[in-house]
Amino acid sequence: MRIIAGTHRGTRLKEPANVTRPTSDRVREAIFNVLRHVVPEAKVLDLFAGTGALGLEALSRGSKSCTFVEMDAQALRCLRDNLAHTKFPEGRIVESDVFRFLEKFRDPQPYDLIFADPPYFRNGSADLAGPLLSEPLPLAHEGILVLEVESERATPEDLPYLNLVRRKDYGKTSILYFEYQQPA
Repeated sequence: MRIIAGTHRGTRLKEPANVTRPTSDRVREAIFNVLRHVVPEAKVLDLFAGTGALGLEALSRGSKSCTFVEMDAQALRCLRDNLAHTKFPEGRIVESDVFRFLEKFRDPQPYDLIFADPPYFRNGSADLAGPLLSEPLPLAHEGILVLEVESERATPEDLPYLNLVRRKDYGKTSILYFEYQQPA
């Protein structure tokens, strides 16, 4: 796994064995092609950050800051190593459960771009994508949420504050793009 473009293009990233399901280079490249006008100068939040590949890619492409939220110990070690290796001073790691982080979020400046790549729902594990979409997210007006889910998952409808504007499938992975919508 590596950073695809920007100031740190080609930088290799560490990943823990059997703990995360990192977004492939191909899918990350497609995501950032869609977001190419949003990423520069964006304030970014990377939820379920894992190795930090999405947030680090955003920083490499000119985002002004990124907050990484992760709670798995192995993933955190890799994330810390990856952030130290890239030397992005604009990166900040929060060791927390995503839902606890969102519950306690108090920053007056919401995020322009939120990445969320929760573990896939399978074999009795908890569905985290559904509950995440029902949470009030700290998304700026005109902000974008990029959610990675298993492609077999139904597309959510009638979400408060979020309008699904695009869905793209890549094999077993689907990327859903939501824009903030003003409540009626």
